[in-house]
Amino acid sequence: MTPGHVIVSGGPEILDDMEPLWNGLRAHVCSRSVHFGEEMRLLSWEERKKEILGAGKRLLAEVVSVDGTRVAYCVSSVDTQGAGEVDSIYVDEGHRGMGLGHELVDRALSWMERNGAKSVRLSVTWGNEEVLQFYQSHSFYPRSITLQRKDG
Repeated sequence: MTPGHVIVSGGPEILDDMEPLWNGLRAHVCSRSVHFGEEMRLLSWEERKKEILGAGKRLLAEVVSVDGTRVAYCVSSVDTQGAGEVDSIYVDEGHRGMGLGHELVDRALSWMERNGAKSVRLSVTWGNEEVLQFYQSHSFYPRSITLQRKDG
């Protein structure tokens, strides 16, 4: 783990602290998404935030800072049916490999369990398969592949 890191936990009130990091995630996904990078590039933070806040979901938002600089975040939720989700997670490229992502996922899984999650899922953008091994280390495995028709 990174010495000197601080994790701030909250709910919707701290989502805007994540916007610069989410922009990093968006750029990362855009550079890898074969078919939908442009769609992601056009997605605004306000639109993404509305998706995250979905009706009836309990939310955990966490932001990691190292030496006063925000370097990672994770947003997790549990809906009224007990479906848990890691909605969004990102670690700045310069801080990967230090255990921050593992700590965030572990914390999210513990929180979801305490909040009644009966199942937990996450989505990975096609083209970003290099993260699959990371998620498998937390017992996430592919269950299905969802295809989306591209307009135009």
